[in-house]
Amino acid sequence: MAGVGKLRIGGEADGGYVMLDRLRPGQPVFSYGVGPDSSFDADMAARGHPVFMFDHTVEGPAGGLPPGATFTREGVAPAPAPERSLDTIEAHLGRHGCLGRRDLILKMDVEGAEWPVLATLPDTVLDAFEQIVVEMHGFHALGDAGLRALVRAALSRLAGRFTVVHVHGNAHGGIGLAEGVPVVRALEVTYARTDLVERTRSRTVFPTPLDRSNKPGTPDLALTMYPFLPMAAPLQEVAALGRRLDAWRAEPESPGAP
Repeated sequence: MAGVGKLRIGGEADGGYVMLDRLRPGQPVFSYGVGPDSSFDADMAARGHPVFMFDHTVEGPAGGLPPGATFTREGVAPAPAPERSLDTIEAHLGRHGCLGRRDLILKMDVEGAEWPVLATLPDTVLDAFEQIVVEMHGFHALGDAGLRALVRAALSRLAGRFTVVHVHGNAHGGIGLAEGVPVVRALEVTYARTDLVERTRSRTVFPTPLDRSNKPGTPDLALTMYPFLPMAAPLQEVAALGRRLDAWRAEPESPGAP
Protein backbone atom coordinates (compact mmCIF):
# COMPACT_ATOMS: atom_id res chain seq x y z
CA MET A 1 0.00 0.00 0.00
CA ALA A 2 1.67 3.19 -1.19
CA GLY A 3 2.60 5.79 1.39
CA VAL A 4 1.25 3.98 4.48
CA GLY A 5 3.27 1.85 6.87
CA LYS A 6 2.13 -1.20 8.81
CA LEU A 7 2.26 -2.21 12.44
CA ARG A 8 1.59 -5.35 14.46
CA ILE A 9 -1.23 -5.35 16.99
CA GLY A 10 -1.47 -8.16 19.54
CA GLY A 11 0.81 -10.92 20.76
CA GLU A 12 3.85 -12.58 19.27
CA ALA A 13 1.98 -15.71 18.18
CA ASP A 14 -1.69 -16.52 17.57
CA GLY A 15 -3.81 -13.45 18.29
CA GLY A 16 -1.54 -10.84 16.69
CA TYR A 17 -2.42 -9.14 13.38
CA VAL A 18 -0.73 -6.73 10.95
CA MET A 19 -2.67 -3.57 10.09
CA LEU A 20 -2.16 -0.29 8.28
CA ASP A 21 -0.58 2.35 10.50
CA ARG A 22 -3.51 4.75 10.28
CA LEU A 23 -5.17 3.87 13.58
CA ARG A 24 -6.43 6.77 15.70
CA PRO A 25 -7.51 6.78 19.36
CA GLY A 26 -11.27 6.80 19.67
CA GLN A 27 -11.99 4.53 16.71
CA PRO A 28 -14.35 1.82 18.00
CA VAL A 29 -13.26 -1.78 17.50
CA PHE A 30 -15.76 -4.62 17.05
CA SER A 31 -13.93 -7.85 17.85
CA TYR A 32 -15.54 -11.23 17.16
CA GLY A 33 -13.97 -14.40 18.51
CA VAL A 34 -12.12 -13.97 21.80
CA GLY A 35 -10.94 -17.52 22.36
CA PRO A 36 -7.88 -18.10 24.54
CA ASP A 37 -6.00 -14.96 23.42
CA SER A 38 -7.26 -11.38 23.67
CA SER A 39 -3.93 -9.61 23.16
CA PHE A 40 -5.23 -7.81 20.06
CA ASP A 41 -8.12 -6.35 22.06
CA ALA A 42 -5.84 -5.41 24.97
CA ASP A 43 -3.41 -3.63 22.63
CA MET A 44 -6.20 -1.73 20.87
CA ALA A 45 -7.74 -0.69 24.20
CA ALA A 46 -4.33 0.47 25.44
CA ARG A 47 -4.04 2.65 22.32
CA GLY A 48 -7.26 4.45 23.25
CA HIS A 49 -9.83 2.51 21.23
CA PRO A 50 -13.21 1.54 22.69
CA VAL A 51 -13.23 -2.24 22.16
CA PHE A 52 -16.46 -4.24 21.97
CA MET A 53 -15.70 -7.95 22.28
CA PHE A 54 -18.14 -10.73 21.33
CA ASP A 55 -17.88 -14.50 21.78
CA HIS A 56 -20.63 -16.96 22.73
CA THR A 57 -18.20 -19.84 23.34
CA VAL A 58 -16.33 -18.47 26.39
CA GLU A 59 -17.30 -16.91 29.71
CA GLY A 60 -14.98 -13.96 29.14
CA PRO A 61 -11.55 -12.92 27.84
CA ALA A 62 -8.59 -14.98 29.02
CA GLY A 63 -6.62 -12.95 31.52
CA GLY A 64 -9.54 -10.67 32.30
CA LEU A 65 -11.28 -7.83 30.53
CA PRO A 66 -8.86 -5.17 29.23
CA PRO A 67 -9.45 -1.64 30.56
CA GLY A 68 -11.56 0.26 28.05
CA ALA A 69 -13.17 -2.91 26.64
CA THR A 70 -16.57 -4.51 27.07
CA PHE A 71 -17.45 -8.19 26.60
CA THR A 72 -20.76 -9.67 25.45
CA ARG A 73 -21.29 -13.42 25.56
CA GLU A 74 -22.83 -13.43 22.12
CA GLY A 75 -21.62 -14.56 18.71
CA VAL A 76 -22.14 -13.21 15.21
CA ALA A 77 -24.44 -14.52 12.47
CA PRO A 78 -26.07 -13.28 9.25
CA ALA A 79 -29.47 -13.15 11.04
CA PRO A 80 -30.51 -12.84 14.69
CA ALA A 81 -30.66 -16.16 16.55
CA PRO A 82 -31.19 -15.31 20.23
CA GLU A 83 -31.83 -18.95 21.10
CA ARG A 84 -28.20 -19.62 20.14
CA SER A 85 -26.84 -16.34 21.58
CA LEU A 86 -26.14 -14.94 18.09
CA ASP A 87 -26.86 -11.57 16.54
CA THR A 88 -25.80 -9.51 13.52
CA ILE A 89 -22.99 -6.99 13.19
CA GLU A 90 -25.59 -4.38 12.27
CA ALA A 91 -27.45 -5.01 15.53
CA HIS A 92 -24.23 -4.79 17.52
CA LEU A 93 -23.29 -1.49 15.86
CA GLY A 94 -26.72 -0.10 16.64
CA ARG A 95 -26.56 -1.31 20.24
CA HIS A 96 -23.34 0.64 20.77
CA GLY A 97 -24.37 3.77 18.88
CA CYS A 98 -22.03 3.22 15.95
CA LEU A 99 -24.43 2.99 12.99
CA GLY A 100 -23.61 5.68 10.45
CA ARG A 101 -19.94 5.96 11.44
CA ARG A 102 -17.22 5.35 8.86
CA ASP A 103 -14.14 4.92 11.05
CA LEU A 104 -14.73 1.55 12.73
CA ILE A 105 -12.34 -1.41 12.95
CA LEU A 106 -13.58 -5.01 12.54
CA LYS A 107 -11.71 -8.11 13.72
CA MET A 108 -13.12 -11.59 13.12
CA ASP A 109 -11.79 -15.02 14.06
CA VAL A 110 -14.91 -17.14 14.25
CA GLU A 111 -13.79 -20.50 12.85
CA GLY A 112 -15.65 -20.52 9.54
CA ALA A 113 -18.72 -18.49 10.58
CA GLU A 114 -17.15 -15.51 8.79
CA TRP A 115 -18.32 -16.67 5.35
CA PRO A 116 -22.12 -16.35 5.72
CA VAL A 117 -21.71 -13.14 7.73
CA LEU A 118 -19.43 -11.41 5.23
CA ALA A 119 -21.45 -12.65 2.25
CA THR A 120 -24.60 -10.91 3.49
CA LEU A 121 -23.40 -7.71 5.21
CA PRO A 122 -25.38 -4.67 4.00
CA ASP A 123 -23.37 -2.04 2.14
CA THR A 124 -24.05 0.50 4.88
CA VAL A 125 -22.46 -1.82 7.44
CA LEU A 126 -19.44 -2.59 5.27
CA ASP A 127 -18.91 1.14 4.68
CA ALA A 128 -18.75 1.73 8.43
CA PHE A 129 -15.34 0.03 8.66
CA GLU A 130 -11.97 1.53 7.75
CA GLN A 131 -10.05 -1.71 8.28
CA ILE A 132 -11.13 -5.31 8.55
CA VAL A 133 -8.91 -8.07 9.92
CA VAL A 134 -10.35 -11.53 9.43
CA GLU A 135 -9.04 -15.07 9.76
CA MET A 136 -10.54 -17.01 6.87
CA HIS A 137 -10.95 -20.75 7.26
CA GLY A 138 -11.57 -23.79 5.09
CA PHE A 139 -9.79 -23.03 1.82
CA HIS A 140 -8.71 -26.68 1.59
CA ALA A 141 -12.42 -27.61 1.35
CA LEU A 142 -13.17 -25.46 -1.71
CA GLY A 143 -13.86 -28.61 -3.69
CA ASP A 144 -17.30 -28.47 -2.07
CA ALA A 145 -19.54 -26.45 -4.39
CA GLY A 146 -21.69 -25.05 -1.59
CA LEU A 147 -18.75 -23.72 0.38
CA ARG A 148 -17.15 -22.42 -2.81
CA ALA A 149 -20.26 -20.39 -3.66
CA LEU A 150 -20.36 -18.96 -0.14
CA VAL A 151 -16.66 -18.05 -0.15
CA ARG A 152 -16.96 -16.47 -3.59
CA ALA A 153 -19.93 -14.39 -2.44
CA ALA A 154 -18.09 -13.19 0.68
CA LEU A 155 -14.85 -12.35 -1.13
CA SER A 156 -16.77 -10.56 -3.88
CA ARG A 157 -18.58 -8.42 -1.31
CA LEU A 158 -15.28 -7.43 0.28
CA ALA A 159 -13.53 -6.83 -3.04
CA GLY A 160 -16.25 -4.39 -4.07
CA ARG A 161 -15.34 -1.96 -1.31
CA PHE A 162 -12.00 -3.02 0.18
CA THR A 163 -8.39 -3.63 -0.84
CA VAL A 164 -6.24 -6.42 0.60
CA VAL A 165 -3.24 -4.85 2.33
CA HIS A 166 -1.74 -7.85 4.14
CA VAL A 167 -1.98 -11.64 4.23
CA HIS A 168 -0.52 -14.20 6.61
CA GLY A 169 -0.87 -17.96 6.68
CA ASN A 170 -1.81 -19.62 9.96
CA ALA A 171 0.78 -22.28 10.76
CA HIS A 172 -1.73 -24.25 12.86
CA GLY A 173 -3.58 -25.23 9.69
CA GLY A 174 -0.61 -25.55 7.35
CA ILE A 175 -0.94 -26.16 3.61
CA GLY A 176 -3.71 -28.23 2.06
CA LEU A 177 -5.00 -29.11 -1.39
CA ALA A 178 -8.28 -28.00 -2.90
CA GLU A 179 -8.78 -30.30 -5.89
CA GLY A 180 -5.04 -30.32 -6.52
CA VAL A 181 -4.52 -26.58 -5.95
CA PRO A 182 -2.17 -25.82 -3.01
CA VAL A 183 -3.84 -23.49 -0.52
CA VAL A 184 -3.33 -22.24 3.01
CA ARG A 185 -6.04 -23.81 5.16
CA ALA A 186 -6.48 -20.66 7.27
CA LEU A 187 -5.42 -17.22 6.11
CA GLU A 188 -5.30 -13.97 8.09
CA VAL A 189 -6.28 -11.12 5.75
CA THR A 190 -6.21 -7.38 6.43
CA TYR A 191 -8.43 -5.12 4.33
CA ALA A 192 -8.61 -1.34 4.07
CA ARG A 193 -11.56 0.51 2.57
CA THR A 194 -10.54 1.33 -0.97
CA ASP A 195 -11.61 4.97 -0.90
CA LEU A 196 -9.00 5.62 1.82
CA VAL A 197 -5.93 4.18 0.11
CA GLU A 198 -3.83 4.45 -3.02
CA ARG A 199 -3.77 1.06 -4.70
CA THR A 200 -0.53 -0.35 -6.10
CA ARG A 201 0.51 -3.81 -7.26
CA SER A 202 1.98 -5.76 -4.38
CA ARG A 203 5.66 -6.67 -4.48
CA THR A 204 5.65 -7.99 -0.91
CA VAL A 205 7.03 -11.41 -0.06
CA PHE A 206 5.01 -13.01 2.75
CA PRO A 207 5.65 -13.49 5.61
CA THR A 208 7.12 -10.09 6.42
CA PRO A 209 9.30 -9.05 9.40
CA LEU A 210 6.10 -8.01 11.20
CA ASP A 211 4.61 -11.51 10.97
CA ARG A 212 5.01 -14.28 13.54
CA SER A 213 4.22 -17.97 13.40
CA ASN A 214 0.84 -18.68 15.00
CA LYS A 215 2.30 -21.90 16.37
CA PRO A 216 5.40 -21.26 18.54
CA GLY A 217 8.29 -23.50 17.60
CA THR A 218 6.93 -24.00 14.08
CA PRO A 219 8.31 -22.05 11.10
CA ASP A 220 6.01 -19.41 9.64
CA LEU A 221 4.27 -20.30 6.38
CA ALA A 222 5.94 -18.97 3.24
CA LEU A 223 3.22 -17.96 0.77
CA THR A 224 5.12 -19.12 -2.29
CA MET A 225 2.09 -20.33 -4.20
CA TYR A 226 -0.46 -18.80 -6.55
CA PRO A 227 -1.79 -16.13 -6.21
CA PHE A 228 0.65 -14.73 -3.65
CA LEU A 229 3.85 -15.52 -5.51
CA PRO A 230 2.85 -17.03 -8.89
CA MET A 231 6.36 -16.73 -10.34
CA ALA A 232 7.46 -19.45 -7.92
CA ALA A 233 5.76 -22.08 -10.10
CA PRO A 234 6.55 -23.05 -13.72
CA LEU A 235 4.54 -21.02 -16.21
CA GLN A 236 2.55 -24.02 -17.41
CA GLU A 237 1.61 -24.86 -13.81
CA VAL A 238 0.47 -21.28 -13.16
CA ALA A 239 -1.60 -21.39 -16.35
CA ALA A 240 -3.25 -24.66 -15.28
CA LEU A 241 -4.10 -23.23 -11.86
CA GLY A 242 -5.49 -20.10 -13.50
CA ARG A 243 -7.74 -22.17 -15.78
CA ARG A 244 -9.05 -24.16 -12.83
CA LEU A 245 -9.78 -20.98 -10.84
CA ASP A 246 -11.44 -19.39 -13.88
CA ALA A 247 -13.66 -22.47 -14.20
CA TRP A 248 -14.67 -22.14 -10.56
CA ARG A 249 -15.51 -18.46 -11.02
CA ALA A 250 -17.61 -19.26 -14.11
CA GLU A 251 -19.82 -21.73 -12.28
CA PRO A 252 -23.48 -20.60 -12.04
CA GLU A 253 -24.64 -19.62 -8.58
CA SER A 254 -26.51 -22.41 -6.84
CA PRO A 255 -30.14 -21.59 -5.92
CA GLY A 256 -29.31 -21.61 -2.20
CA ALA A 257 -26.21 -19.43 -2.45
CA PRO A 258 -26.38 -15.89 -1.02
